[in-house]
Amino acid sequence: MSQTEQETAKPKRHRWDKINDYRKRCGDCGMLADRRPHPYRRQWWTEWTLGEKSWNTLQGDKTPPCQPKDEDRQPQDEAAAQ
Repeated sequence: MSQTEQETAKPKRHRWDKINDYRKRCGDCGMLADRRPHPYRRQWWTEWTLGEKSWNTLQGDKTPPCQPKDEDRQPQDEAAAQ
């Protein structure tokens, strides 16, 4: 497996920009992450939001991979749709 194949197989990591102590946004895909104290336990929980979709650690979700924005997608996606 070549190095370029390994890079494409591995999910892209988020590039987080801090908004405040509890909130950050990915500079690449625009995903918003909110980190808050758990309402009943002595631990933190995180909620990730991207458009209408959301994930959180209370449901056992892991951080979703960074997805490129629609304008960043390759023209091959459009060609495959035809």
